[in-house]
Amino acid sequence: AWASGGGAVNLTGDKMALTAAVNATGGTVTLTSATAGDAIDLGSGTDAVADTLELSDTELDLVTAGTLRIGATDAGAITVSAALTPANVSTALSLLSDEGIGDSTNAGSITLAGGLRLDVDTAVDLSTGNDVDSLAVAISGTGTLEFGDTDGLTVTTVDTTTGVTSNASNISITAGGDDSVLTVSQAITTGGGADTSSVTLTADKMTIGAGVTTGTNGIATLAPESTADAGDAIDLGGADATNTLGLTDAELDLVTATTLRIGATNAGAITVSAAVSPGSVTNLSLLSDAGIGDNLNAGSITVTNLRLDVDTAVDLSTGNDVDTLAVNVADASNALTFGDTDGLTVGVVDGTTGVTTNNAQVDLTGGANGTLTISSALAWGGGAANLTGDKMALTAAVNATG
Repeated sequence: AWASGGGAVNLTGDKMALTAAVNATGGTVTLTSATAGDAIDLGSGTDAVADTLELSDTELDLVTAGTLRIGATDAGAITVSAALTPANVSTALSLLSDEGIGDSTNAGSITLAGGLRLDVDTAVDLSTGNDVDSLAVAISGTGTLEFGDTDGLTVTTVDTTTGVTSNASNISITAGGDDSVLTVSQAITTGGGADTSSVTLTADKMTIGAGVTTGTNGIATLAPESTADAGDAIDLGGADATNTLGLTDAELDLVTATTLRIGATNAGAITVSAAVSPGSVTNLSLLSDAGIGDNLNAGSITVTNLRLDVDTAVDLSTGNDVDTLAVNVADASNALTFGDTDGLTVGVVDGTTGVTTNNAQVDLTGGANGTLTISSALAWGGGAANLTGDKMALTAAVNATG
């Protein structure tokens, strides 16, 4: 056994065979290769691969520390090739590399009752099976992040790395399991540059308390998970609840992106329960396998451009203030009602063009002294269409075939 009494322990070697305890209770243990650029295989039970430091889960269980750091800023690629459960690491596991981290096509995962820090130069793919309490990631070069946890997860500070940062590359974080909470207590950002880098957050519940920033032409997506159970409802303006993803206006104001998508094609009904006005978003897209309602006129939406892509009825009848509207209601006989406080244009928003229902009534109302402009086709397959506005500009088809 090796015992430091809580002081730091640094072990350096291109190969390691740990058969006795390495004890730095409360301190930091670092395991790293002697040769820069050597790969690291976490989960391997042998030491047979050239130019690779191999460490098994059994070996890692022999390390007692507050923080276990594996790798260095000049280390090669890290592969998590099997399930890792470093049982005696109390606070944090840090993986450091001059390249990236992969899970060997979902063969590997990390379970830790503490935090996970990933500080690398290229892509991270730890997409499934992980179970950590907190996460911090820094990707300094070009590379995406895919991280999936089996239950609740907090983005915070872990072993000197704060939040989740990429360099103009996509970020995807999932807190899996029914009604698990994804908490954002430190910023998630792709850098905010003039690029299309996007952020996707997936969880049945979210607590967003820090900024979520994409590239200036990027997309932010907030959606319930659908593996444990599909069809969870979404409350815009309200709190999380059982089988309901709640997103308050204050939380939406923390998202900076050209386009914010909320929901998914298999999400449940969306309720706009209060006034929401995402202040750092140009396009807001609401996606659902059900419909959208405003809680008996209690809710409203203020945003530059609004896309609604749903299967059943939409009732957003009053108090909204958008410039451009695009709607697709897929299922038959489900009506659309939308009211705006001033001028409104039916146009193209985030890939949806015009307003379409499936043989169902359409009611569109512009506000006093505003112009209702139809610049992309309005089609409802028959039945009534009621267009109301003090001024109208019809420059595209208004089609009530049948």
